[in-house]
Amino acid sequence: MSIPDARRSGPGIGWRERRAGPRHAAVWIRIRGQWRKGRISEWITDPGQTGWDCLIMADEPFSGVPWQGRYIYEPATIRPRDEDTPPGELPPYIRTPCRTDRSRGRCPPGPRFTCTSTA
Repeated sequence: MSIPDARRSGPGIGWRERRAGPRHAAVWIRIRGQWRKGRISEWITDPGQTGWDCLIMADEPFSGVPWQGRYIYEPATIRPRDEDTPPGELPPYIRTPCRTDRSRGRCPPGPRFTCTSTA
């Protein structure tokens, strides 16, 4: 099974959106069938949508068509980058954003990555 490319997000309604800085900025993003290095500069959510968008800037030398911009966050297509080795096609773990802060019982500003097993 092949991993799909990351999906671009449309522009939001600025005055309704909530924005937060990243906690883990370095990511791998799937673009045109390849894993590219990127950096999240902002997490964005809107009260009318269910998930998060992220604003990603290229974190590699320019080559080819520009791909940076605003994307819909999906754990299969945007992953934390801890190493310089691109992720495989079927990872043992998918990292997803945490929606609640268990110590305080409320949502923190912006997602936080946590690991969940896919096995």
